[in-house]
Amino acid sequence: MTMRPSGLVLQTLGSGNVPASIAELIEAHGESDVVFASASHCAGGVSPTYQSGARLAEAGVIGGGDLDARKLRLLLACALAEQRDPEKLKSRLAAYLLSTEKYY
Repeated sequence: MTMRPSGLVLQTLGSGNVPASIAELIEAHGESDVVFASASHCAGGVSPTYQSGARLAEAGVIGGGDLDARKLRLLLACALAEQRDPEKLKSRLAAYLLSTEKYY
């Protein structure tokens, strides 16, 4: 039996940049049930300012805001424990990441 992930966290470069080959793989999985989230070391998190960041945003990758990859993985794991439907999961993650009250 092949195990498929329900969600993946990307550690992107700069403000959300990835190599073109990675962006193409994510775009190819755009209609799958895998939820992608992206973390950055830059203040303010991932930004679609540059081409690769914009490609990720268009492909449905959720920007992790100010969360680093470790915290974003924990958030994704908690959300997956509660919700498996990809659209509801994306909505839940986005709601948390956009909330003004932060718990970290």
